[in-house]
Amino acid sequence: MRKTIIVRSEDNLKYLFQFVTQNWRAMQEAGKPMAANLHEFSAKASDEQRAVMWIRLGDISEQAWFNGRQYSDKVWHEYFKELYLPEEDGPSDLCLAGYKKWDYKPDGTRILVGSTERLTKMGKAMYTAQIEAFGASELGVKFSANPRDLE
Repeated sequence: MRKTIIVRSEDNLKYLFQFVTQNWRAMQEAGKPMAANLHEFSAKASDEQRAVMWIRLGDISEQAWFNGRQYSDKVWHEYFKELYLPEEDGPSDLCLAGYKKWDYKPDGTRILVGSTERLTKMGKAMYTAQIEAFGASELGVKFSANPRDLE
């Protein structure tokens, strides 16, 4: 069993206490003791947001010409990560705990290690909006239908 309770109010806290109190003994007796993992809450980006981002990258890869050639969606993704992923010292509401954009090789060369998978819902929304803005204004891309309309 897995249950997430987000504590934002005293009522949420009371519910958490009630849930633990009412269930821990039965779980213990069933040989499946309850475990608690408390951490700062940050809403992870959704599968829908991930799909929208890749649709937008696909639109760019199909339509955009840059420096006399076209690039794959994966190349554009790497390019945009360097440009638009938040820096470590950016707002924490954009990234999940443990997020890191850059690291260093043993020779001191800086490399991109950041991932869009470590963005929150807000972070992924901002990242995708930046991709769309760049695609439309700098590359003349006409984006396909709103992915929500395709459902």
